[in-house]
Amino acid sequence: MMMETLRKGFYVLDLLVLALMMVCINHTMAYETEGGFLALDVALLLRFNITFLLYRRERMSIIPIVIFTVLFGDVVLSGDFQNTIFRMSEYPSIVLNTQPLANERFISMRYPSVDFIVRCIIYWAWLMPIAVYAVLAISLRTVNNQYKWYHFAGLAIFKDKAGKLLVNMCVVAIIALLIGYTMDEMLSFYALMVLPMVAYYLLNKYVGRKVHWLEYVLLGVGLYVFDKAQYKVDNERVEYLIASAAIILAVCVWMLYKTKKVAASIFALVVIAVILPGLSIGYNIYQSMEGARSMNYVSIGMQRGYMYIRRVENVNGKHKMRMGIRDRYRTTVPCKFNIILPDGFYSPFALCLTETRDSVYYDVEDGHIFEKNNDRK
Repeated sequence: MMMETLRKGFYVLDLLVLALMMVCINHTMAYETEGGFLALDVALLLRFNITFLLYRRERMSIIPIVIFTVLFGDVVLSGDFQNTIFRMSEYPSIVLNTQPLANERFISMRYPSVDFIVRCIIYWAWLMPIAVYAVLAISLRTVNNQYKWYHFAGLAIFKDKAGKLLVNMCVVAIIALLIGYTMDEMLSFYALMVLPMVAYYLLNKYVGRKVHWLEYVLLGVGLYVFDKAQYKVDNERVEYLIASAAIILAVCVWMLYKTKKVAASIFALVVIAVILPGLSIGYNIYQSMEGARSMNYVSIGMQRGYMYIRRVENVNGKHKMRMGIRDRYRTTVPCKFNIILPDGFYSPFALCLTETRDSVYYDVEDGHIFEKNNDRK
C-alpha cells in the first residue's frame, strides 16, 4: 500500500512539474514561424499523455516516448530555448517583487540557483519518461492495456479517469486565466465566485462524493471575502485574506473528513483558495497592499495589466484620497498622488500631480521617475 501511494505521488509530482513548465514556456517561448509552436504543442501533449501511459505501465508507450524525446530534444537544444530558460529563471523575482530597479536592470546578475532549478525541471520533463520506461522494462513490469493507436497519439489522457479530471481542471483554469487577463472587475467577480465551486464539484465527483449544499454556501462566503480583500489596504487586507482562507480550509477539512482522501483535499485547498482566485482577478493580490483596487489604467501604447490603486489618508484631520498604479505583480507608481493621467495618447508615461499641483512623470511599466525635458524628445 505504501509503495502504491508513493508511485501515485511520483506521477502527481510529474504532472505538477509539467504544468509549471508549460505555463512558463507559454509565457516565454518565441518562434519566428508557427511550425515551431506546433511542434512544441504536439510534444507537450504527448508528454502529458505519456505520464498516464507510464502510470498504467503500458508496454507500447515506448513509441510516443521516443517521438516526444526527439521532438522536445530538438526544442531544448535549439538556441531559442536558452533565452526561455533565462526568462523562466526571472519568474520568482517577478512574482516576489525582488527584481532590481529599471535603471539597474542592465547590470543585474543572473539568478544561478534558480537557473539550475529551471534546467532541472526541463531535463526532468525531457528525460524522465525514457528513464522510467527503462526501469519498468528491466524489471519486467510492463503490460499490454489494449490501447488503440489514437490513445498513443495523445488521447489516453481522455480515457483515464484521472486524465479526465486533469483536462476538466485545465479547462476551468484556462477560463479563469483568460478572464483574469482582461482584469475586468465584473467578469473577474463572477469567475471568482463560480469557477472554484466548479473545481470543488469536479474534485468531489472524482472521489465519488456528493457535495452538501452547505459546503457551496461556505465556499461562496469565503470567495466573497476574498473579492472584498481587493478593496482593502495594508493589515485590513491581510485579515480579509486570512478569513477567506480559513473558511475555505474548513470546507476542505469537511471534504477530508467525509472522503479520507488527503491528497485530493489538499489539492482542493490549493486550487480553490489560491490558484483559481488569483487567475480570476488577474494579478497578485498578496503583493502591493498599500492601495485598494480601482479602475484599469488604459493607454493604447501599453499592454493590459495595469490598474489604478487608491487609499484614504488622514491629513491634518481631513481624509485625502491618494492614487497610484500597479501591474500584475507590484506597484509601479506609488500611491501618493492626487491625479494620474497618461502623458499622451500612445505614451507609456504617466503625468502624476501632487496636492500642491507639482508634476512628476513616471514610466508606468518600469516604475521610475524621469525628467521630461531631458529624457523625452
